[in-house]
Amino acid sequence: MIAFPIANPEGLVPVRVEDHALKRAPTWNLDTLHTGPARSSPAYESLLDETVGSSYDWGDELRFDKRSGLLRSFILKTPEAGGVEHSIVKSWLALPRQVGLPAISDDRGFNLDPLDVRSLSDDGRHLLALHATATAPDRDALRLAVHPDCDLLFAHGRYCGWVLGRPIAHLTQDRDGDAAAGSPDDSQELIDLLRDYLALVVQPNIDRMDDRDPALGAALEALIARARACRVPGPAATTLVWRATDVLENFYG
Repeated sequence: MIAFPIANPEGLVPVRVEDHALKRAPTWNLDTLHTGPARSSPAYESLLDETVGSSYDWGDELRFDKRSGLLRSFILKTPEAGGVEHSIVKSWLALPRQVGLPAISDDRGFNLDPLDVRSLSDDGRHLLALHATATAPDRDALRLAVHPDCDLLFAHGRYCGWVLGRPIAHLTQDRDGDAAAGSPDDSQELIDLLRDYLALVVQPNIDRMDDRDPALGAALEALIARARACRVPGPAATTLVWRATDVLENFYG
């Protein structure tokens, strides 16, 4: 059995796996990984009426169809902390994928706590988010492919993380996750920009930015300049400029 560990009420939501996959590609705006209608749209209100699950307002959001129980959408926060061990990243990415969607029979709402740590793979082709206590997968671990580029991870029967494949291709500026993505995911320039952004905007650097650390402010300005000079087509470079500028203005005025 696998399950989602939940809060309020505290406990577990049992999960069965069915042979389906999400049709809508996820988008990632550096802050959240999102599939489903934009939160600002009427379609999102309809989705809430037709589904049950957790809410973005109180953590990570998973919405399951009230009739079939199948996962229909999610909004998952990108952790602010890094520090995942290299061997753990490699072992999860080496785990074979099983195509399927989680489905639940529980009709209660619940809270799902966001994950704790993140890591970009060596080649920049995968972004992992994990629970702080996650270790390398054992033989019972599950890498559930809910979309060709997105997996939910389970260890010891419990949800413990997610993987986004080709993160550059899914980068979009829209906060609701409803804008077009599609930058070339094999661009080394974009991968290097993304890696440098994630290495810069991470704890404990965020706390240092809160204290207006001048070196980090200068590093943000340099990153913005590099991203603005990037001529690779697609929204990825623009998204990095937008988000890094937002961070700079929030902390340095």
